[in-house]
Amino acid sequence: VHGGNFTRIGPERPRSMAAENPLEPDADMADVVIEESAESRVKLFQMNDRCHWSDLGTGYVSASRLEETGDAYMVIMSEHDSSQLLLAQQIRPEDVYQRQHNSLIVWAMPESNTDLALSFQSEAGCEAIW
Repeated sequence: VHGGNFTRIGPERPRSMAAENPLEPDADMADVVIEESAESRVKLFQMNDRCHWSDLGTGYVSASRLEETGDAYMVIMSEHDSSQLLLAQQIRPEDVYQRQHNSLIVWAMPESNTDLALSFQSEAGCEAIW
């Protein structure tokens, strides 16, 4: 992950972050095992320029820690293609996270002026990640 904050791989990759620390499919996050269950199923959204939420895809989320660095990451793999990484983001204290409506986590990344949201299929899944 090379100290990157956010990387999305796929055809709908946000333009503002397209060149920011690309994550190769065989990089550290490729080894993360994500349980495909109702609790880990999420939809990923990004606030667009018109202040509307754009759907970036549906997948399965996991929070993991890299052994070498101890850094915590949130990883989302596509529901339709388990080899497609939707998100690998380092969980950092300077990013502002909020839990809303028991099944939604919203956060802002100040350095890139980007707002993201995870909508969980189940409240239990949101609680487990939170």
